[in-house]
Amino acid sequence: MAPLEQLDNYLSTNSYLGSKTCATLEDYKQCKEIPAKDVNADKMPHLARWHSHVSALIAKYPEFDWRGDAVPKGTAPALGGGATKEAAPKKEAAPKKEAAAKKEAAPKKDAKKDDKKKDDKKADAPKELTPEELLELEKKKLKKVIKEGGKRGVEIEG
Repeated sequence: MAPLEQLDNYLSTNSYLGSKTCATLEDYKQCKEIPAKDVNADKMPHLARWHSHVSALIAKYPEFDWRGDAVPKGTAPALGGGATKEAAPKKEAAPKKEAAAKKEAAPKKDAKKDDKKKDDKKADAPKELTPEELLELEKKKLKKVIKEGGKRGVEIEG
């Protein structure tokens, strides 16, 4: 049986011991090993919550859960405080930094190409039209729609 303080610390961020989603036989086993008189709700609120919940589950669902499935076996948690949880994200963060460095290196090689693309975009960018030009464009569009019969795909010969 793990020390009660470690269990309380673990249960501050987890609902169950043997699984993240449901009570398991590991929870049942640990709960049976801890007498209710040893659980102090003021000093260890997470352990008290877990103990009362799992005790109720043991009484109501000793072999099968509420769906009728067998209670899963589960695995014992690695109780060592928060150090193991903090170490895992650091391992994942290192590859992300390398990937970011690669992304930064790639644009430097193509900087000249990007400058040319920006110049092309500036040249192709539409300038603001005057009200007279807008009116002329609307007339051309209306003329085209009337010629097509008001619908796309319909051609009027004439």
